[in-house]
Amino acid sequence: MLPYYPRAFLAPNGDVFYAGEQQTTRYLDPTSGTWSTVGNRLYGIRDYGAAVMYDVGKILYVGGGHTTNTAEIIDLNDAAPNWQWAASMANPRRHLNATVLPTGEVLVTSGSSGTNFNDVTLAVHAAELWNPNPPPLGTWTVLAGNTINRVYHSTSLLLPDGRVLHTGSGDGNGAPAERNAELYSPPYLFKGPRPTLNAAPASVGYGTPFTVTTPDADDIAKVSLIHLGSTTHAFDLGQRFQWLSFQHQAGELTITVPDNRNVTPPGPYMLFLLSGDGVPSVAKIISVGTSDPAPPSNAAPTAGFSQTCTGLTCTFSDGSADGDGTVTGWSWDFADGSGAITQNPTHTYDNGGSYPVTLVATDDDGATATASKIIVVTAAPPPNTSPTAGFSQTCTGLSCTFTDGSTDSDGTVTGWSWNFGDGGSAITRNPSHSYTSGGTYTVSLVATDDDNATASASKAITVTAPATNIAPTAAFAVSCSALICRFTNQSTDVDGSIMAWKWTFGNGTSATSRNPSRTYASSGTYTVTLRVTDDDGATKQRSRAITITSAVKLTVTGRVDATKQYVTVKWSGARGSTVDLYRNRKFLNHEPNDGLYTASRLLPGLSKYTFSVCELGSTTICSNEASVTF
Repeated sequence: MLPYYPRAFLAPNGDVFYAGEQQTTRYLDPTSGTWSTVGNRLYGIRDYGAAVMYDVGKILYVGGGHTTNTAEIIDLNDAAPNWQWAASMANPRRHLNATVLPTGEVLVTSGSSGTNFNDVTLAVHAAELWNPNPPPLGTWTVLAGNTINRVYHSTSLLLPDGRVLHTGSGDGNGAPAERNAELYSPPYLFKGPRPTLNAAPASVGYGTPFTVTTPDADDIAKVSLIHLGSTTHAFDLGQRFQWLSFQHQAGELTITVPDNRNVTPPGPYMLFLLSGDGVPSVAKIISVGTSDPAPPSNAAPTAGFSQTCTGLTCTFSDGSADGDGTVTGWSWDFADGSGAITQNPTHTYDNGGSYPVTLVATDDDGATATASKIIVVTAAPPPNTSPTAGFSQTCTGLSCTFTDGSTDSDGTVTGWSWNFGDGGSAITRNPSHSYTSGGTYTVSLVATDDDNATASASKAITVTAPATNIAPTAAFAVSCSALICRFTNQSTDVDGSIMAWKWTFGNGTSATSRNPSRTYASSGTYTVTLRVTDDDGATKQRSRAITITSAVKLTVTGRVDATKQYVTVKWSGARGSTVDLYRNRKFLNHEPNDGLYTASRLLPGLSKYTFSVCELGSTTICSNEASVTF
């Protein structure tokens, strides 16, 4: 990516040469869009330094960086171009301007010698002039200084009279905006009389000779051609310099235009004649490689219009067009003895009828076109009758819905403006409005018809705040069979209806039906809560504890004889084909679920046995415990 304002030049080989501010310089092939490296400049980054093409394919890059007085040159005409040092300026500068003069010399003006971005306190005032001879270093000469501090955003331009316009500066690190200008007269204006250039063609083609007239033809030593300048940010994007070959004739010179567009790109140039003392004439501006073709013949415009009529009054809208210019004139004939010359006139007829209206449109070359059409106008309609306003309302509590009843006998009601008597308003046809308190309010409606006539209606309405809601009473009944319980809602709401029920059953489950049922996994005591919500959003809840008993029932009996103790265990209500039998709360055995278990053992002495059964694999669905003592 290149920095802003790249120092770029069209090279003689047709490529674009990038000279900086980066140190690596490159060619861009505009046909393939590829870059190739030419070489590195000798000094590093020359940001805000100046570069000029002071001769065909020869570039001087001077100043810039932080901050240098050095300069270097490159000749793009060489087979292998490379940068080499030129002589150094007396003053280091950045934000300088370099301007090629008619003599092929380069004038450097303005800039700051500080190392910061834009140090106005170290502005350089002295101008310096670089002469390319003797090559390769050339020579610098310190010249007169200007008055104004000109640094960032300053510009310099060569004028046709050979002077240099020096202007601008500011908009950088607090630098003042210099909206003024100074003119610099280079030394060549003080070396003798100036040659006179009387006439030159406005445009010339490539590779063709052209003639200029001058009374000083015999004294002309050189002819230079300089493209018009265009300067910003320490770089003149437009200037490029070259010497032209010529021949002397009596009172005129025959000058040859180069035939290479890469050397002399198309555009406007200043042509200078130089005397043997190196004094330039006042330049003539000529266009090289461009010529304006003869303009095409004018095409007549196309006339057209439309109209909108209300009663006897019509507004006409011009629709004329001109494909190669502009319609500049309009002449209307309204076919009743009247006309107009404005583009979009309005006309009122005295009577209804049919009228052949004609428009003549004229373009900017004087060509005309005509359009006609028959329009029909009718007498104005009868006066509008105002609408009749009216409305009705339905109120519930503090909220009212208003229904428009307005009518318009000769049109349509199109607008409604309501005032509800409490500061509220609306513009919809059938609005709703809620009052903040009960009372009597005067409501008014202004109805507007399709002709903007209005009518109004008012009436007093009374609204009453609704009574304060009484919360509901929560209650319920429950009936359980073994682990299954059925819950019956018994909640009431004295001033409305119960709309929602929320049950929690104490075992981590819940329900929202009115009369739910629930199967518990085991016996125990559970807290059941019912919360009810009425039609006004009020809630109440009731909680109660319920005890769940197992469906499995167990009894145990015992007897003894002279040698043994005998136990008989009976149960019912267990599910499955097998149950788990527990003795003294320890697992004893898996038994068939036939409701009977018997056992005997030798007399061990005084003993107590406690039995229970559980459904197979469960520790919660169990019978009661029953004991027998021996």
